[in-house]
Amino acid sequence: MADPQPRESRNTTKRQFAPATPYGRLMSRDTDTLLPPPVPRPLTTVAPQVKLWLVCSPDPTRQYAGLDCASLLSATVGRSASATWAVDDGWLSREHFRISAVDNTAIGCGPWDVVDLETRNGTWLNGVRITVGRAKSGDIVRAGASVFVIGPGVAPDDDLGFLGRSAEAAEMRQQIRQLAQSDRPVHIAGESGAGKEVLAEAIHRASARKGPFLAVNSASLMHSLAESQLFGHRRGAFSGADKDSTGAFDAAAGGTLLLDEIGELDIGLQAKLLRVVECGEVHRLGDPRPHAVDVRLMTATHRNIERQMNLGQFREDLYWRIAHTKVEVRPLRERRMDVMPIVDRVLTLAGVPTLPQIARAQGRAAWQAAEVAERYLVYNWPGNIRELRDEATRLAERMTMRSVANASSPLPSLDEALSGRLQAHGRRSVSVAGDLVADADPPEESGVKSVQHPRRGVSADVGVDGGPIASGAVTGQFQQPSAEEYIRYEALLHDRVALLAAVRSEANGNIRSFAEKASAILGRQPDTVRRHVYRILGDSLAQVRGRGDS
Repeated sequence: MADPQPRESRNTTKRQFAPATPYGRLMSRDTDTLLPPPVPRPLTTVAPQVKLWLVCSPDPTRQYAGLDCASLLSATVGRSASATWAVDDGWLSREHFRISAVDNTAIGCGPWDVVDLETRNGTWLNGVRITVGRAKSGDIVRAGASVFVIGPGVAPDDDLGFLGRSAEAAEMRQQIRQLAQSDRPVHIAGESGAGKEVLAEAIHRASARKGPFLAVNSASLMHSLAESQLFGHRRGAFSGADKDSTGAFDAAAGGTLLLDEIGELDIGLQAKLLRVVECGEVHRLGDPRPHAVDVRLMTATHRNIERQMNLGQFREDLYWRIAHTKVEVRPLRERRMDVMPIVDRVLTLAGVPTLPQIARAQGRAAWQAAEVAERYLVYNWPGNIRELRDEATRLAERMTMRSVANASSPLPSLDEALSGRLQAHGRRSVSVAGDLVADADPPEESGVKSVQHPRRGVSADVGVDGGPIASGAVTGQFQQPSAEEYIRYEALLHDRVALLAAVRSEANGNIRSFAEKASAILGRQPDTVRRHVYRILGDSLAQVRGRGDS
């Protein structure tokens, strides 16, 4: 009897295991030459642009614009044309903050010093109000009603179903374009909720495959029915099989099948999956012979498959078949530039204005929008995109309720707008340094009120020793404090016991006198420092009462 002829395939150079060769070697059908097993290979990446990106602002012309950090030595940001980067935000001062490379070696890669230029409305770094702060790539700066992200990012382009402005998102889109040109297996690694299924579907949609995209969670397969759910069965194949059933592979014929959480797949079922991947044939339960199926297989997991192989929990031969190309989706906390595009998409689909659209209305709503955007950007999102979408959906529901009630502002209060998780994270992220200015006068839009600062005329730049340096004429008897004095008084305002001792020893218990001295060294409003001292001392105030305080 003549040998059976090989089945026709979409790929004329399809590789298969040669029966007479050692297991794990591959043979080309056309040349009969032995080939090594495919090794997971990285794809080319996109060169990032390190910038100070504006992600939420009243200025529509600056949305997702960036101040180039590649050649940045020092630059100022404000609403005036005299600033290096002018932003049309009424909550900004004329020159609001300065960002500068720490030294020549830090240009383009950081870290950077962020200095508030003695503004009324303040500058925040990662949710904490600062006078001087040290920033790195991925940090968040809020000034006025504008929110910035420092780090690599890209200009807007076709998202291909994978949203984001980060360099990582741009790399994913480039990989989508490359992988869509092939039918080879793809293995996607990444944390739960990071967007693995989104990436797989984007690859399928960009490809020429006309069949459906089907995602199956391997962890949800019932142990006793897993083989039937994947490969199907014939009537009478087992007890209770009263009719034919189509498995996932047949359901995805002509398209793409994603086996999510492949690391959860039973070790016995892995051997049967291996044959499907090798031969392109599915053997339904109760069928006398297998049948060919045209499916592109993708797999995904949050587990460490290499570690599972070492423990004998995952077949090494299967891994080499499914991981022809391996792609890793980075967690959302490493893709800060992707947060706002995802939030904006959720709000748009819900029919409510986005945060940048609210900010463009100026007024108090712009300040609220910046606060909400800042909280979203600072939060680490352990649940990744899944958690972010849930949170943005919750915000959209609150905004819809306010729209129905004809509220004056589309945004609810910060406590209403954020879930308990984000509120708790915000309280943890604001250190005592942030509390120092917490009860300063409320923010005002530019032109409403002029405020005299005790150190007007002193540049708030940073010296090489970390302390402030003066660069201009100063009225009065102000003397530049040493770095040691600056650091000491900053530390005193963090320590209740040390602060109490200093008030007693340096000001004879007079908090007002102590605040005036500390404010001159720290460059802050005396009343602000005094209120902060009262709050820090709390119950200890009784120990300084009656000793000259007024």
